[in-house]
Amino acid sequence: MQTVLFSPDADNLKFDIRFTGLIGASYRATLFEKNSNTIVTEFTGNNNDPTNDTFPLPVPLNSNDERVIELWVLYSALDDADIGSNFSVEVNILQTVGGVDTTLLTFGTNGKILANNPAFHEFILFKINP
Repeated sequence: MQTVLFSPDADNLKFDIRFTGLIGASYRATLFEKNSNTIVTEFTGNNNDPTNDTFPLPVPLNSNDERVIELWVLYSALDDADIGSNFSVEVNILQTVGGVDTTLLTFGTNGKILANNPAFHEFILFKINP
């Protein structure tokens, strides 16, 4: 599990995912209420759109304390010619203060594209920075 410390006094808090390489990819990021199975919101998408996928977390920001995002990413080669080429999936948690984005957390996966459909799975815990 990844843990991100954030300030509840910032302008916003954002989830951002980026893809590189010749892969077909889709994702689902589910934000769960603190200590619960209740879904607050979901972010879904794929890499067919050339713009990066960035989503704001709910406000007030302090409501995100102890909430968890469960992230699933599925990806595969676009065709057989792409097998073995490089790819990456990068996830960033950003916080904006005074119009300037600061990266609080970056993680992901990268490597060579395989013939099958691999998955990337991670949890992100949000905590107010004391």
